[in-house]
Amino acid sequence: MGIFGRRKDIERDAQPAAMDESLTMFSQDESDTFRARVRTRLAEMGYEVEVHPDQVVTDDGSHWGLWNLAANCHNDEAGPDGWEQTITTHFESLFAAKDAVSPLEAGLEATLASIHTRLVDASQLRQLGEDRFSYGTEFAPGVRQLLVLDTPTTIETPAEEHLTKVAPLATLLDQGWRNTRALLDSTDVDVERIEHDDLTFTCVLGESVFIASMALFLPEAVARWQPDADLSEGIIFSIPHRGQLNFAPAQPAQAALGGIMLMPKFAYLGYSDGAGGVSPHTYYWRDGVVTQLTEFTDEGANLTPGPDLERILGTLE
Repeated sequence: MGIFGRRKDIERDAQPAAMDESLTMFSQDESDTFRARVRTRLAEMGYEVEVHPDQVVTDDGSHWGLWNLAANCHNDEAGPDGWEQTITTHFESLFAAKDAVSPLEAGLEATLASIHTRLVDASQLRQLGEDRFSYGTEFAPGVRQLLVLDTPTTIETPAEEHLTKVAPLATLLDQGWRNTRALLDSTDVDVERIEHDDLTFTCVLGESVFIASMALFLPEAVARWQPDADLSEGIIFSIPHRGQLNFAPAQPAQAALGGIMLMPKFAYLGYSDGAGGVSPHTYYWRDGVVTQLTEFTDEGANLTPGPDLERILGTLE
């Protein structure tokens, strides 16, 4: 099932031509300006850096990714006039976190209080070293579950060898799961209905970096934000970036159609523009099993419903 036509049509709608290959929310000219401002601002803060397409390296050998900062600058309502402050705030936070005492160093109690399970883009692990996070299980194709430490200044993603110095991995995995589940009951979110031509789905947004991770508890999350939802046939959902979770019940068929027709493009654009990208894909959850529905190729973007959704959609009049 073709969902947005050919790939070039998606890219034309989402962003202008000649986009930067590494920071795809920017044009090449914009990304050149962005990297130059990062270099200049860091120099003013006392740091000499090597600037690479997707990161900067300070003279102590530390690597600092640019994707999330670029996404925040891209979404800054003040435009390029606001970039200097955004860059300053971003790096001040990162440098302060680097000098702070990690919960792992503070001991077991601090670690258990701050540890959470978080959903992350599996491709990010290639930069971090996949073998150091081999414990991370797959939640969905292209999405992994990892343990992170939520501190006042940053989110730490410690490797397995550092975690197990504090406690058995099973203990940390259990507590991380519990702490993230508790956020479902306490996190402030905005719940919006996305509608077009009698089709609809629900979009949940928030400042928390764990909004997308609430897909770990998808039936509970949907029941909280759409209490009348019929979950008997499963849930169509997407998690474009850390601060967004989209969903549509697969029953009745009209609800499933809304998820299939509207959500894929929305998810693709959200992943392209948002900070903390998780996945550009749309998925189908049924009885605890997650199936990827969308596929992006040079020829275009397509959605394969699979037998269950085809059966449901077949009931449409």
